[in-house]
Amino acid sequence: MVLPVWLADGAAKLMQRAPRGPRLPSEVAFTEVPATTEEITVPTRHGQLRAIRYSPPSGPAGGGVYLNLHGGGFVIRHPQQDDPLCRFIAFHAGVTVINLDYIPAPQSHFRS
Repeated sequence: MVLPVWLADGAAKLMQRAPRGPRLPSEVAFTEVPATTEEITVPTRHGQLRAIRYSPPSGPAGGGVYLNLHGGGFVIRHPQQDDPLCRFIAFHAGVTVINLDYIPAPQSHFRS
């Protein structure tokens, strides 16, 4: 079954209006994996993007940076869904993780 473009776009736009905030139940949030979190903004040519920086408990030691582009099929935007993954990578790889909060299609069309 193929959905018409107008219907798929409309459904995606409605899903984007869902309330924001933590979407993970505490039992799957892996808060026991230690990581220091901080909300930051990242400047881009299209404006500021919100992001969460995850640092290993020992602090950023120049071990590198991992940029996480949250999942969701580029339709549903909930960067909190990758919180456990970001904590895990920061702790076990010893790197700083940047979890960007970007607006996926269809609201944000590709522009070069």
